[in-house]
Amino acid sequence: MTTDINTLCTALYVKIDNWLGRPGIGRPPKLAAELLTLAIARALLGIRSKARWPRFLPNHLPGAFPSLSIP
Repeated sequence: MTTDINTLCTALYVKIDNWLGRPGIGRPPKLAAELLTLAIARALLGIRSKARWPRFLPNHLPGAFPSLSIP
């Protein structure tokens, strides 16, 4: 069993996406599964600082956010 952050975020995303559902007709959901996944992962990892979280992502999840480039 692996316990890395990528596995956690992937499993969390799948669970949230299934819970939210994807309606075929009508307006899209107000909250995206991606946003909820990041918010819950931040809380689970105990990162309180809003400034630290964007710096944490590229180092630990480099493939998930290719457009996020923070030095």
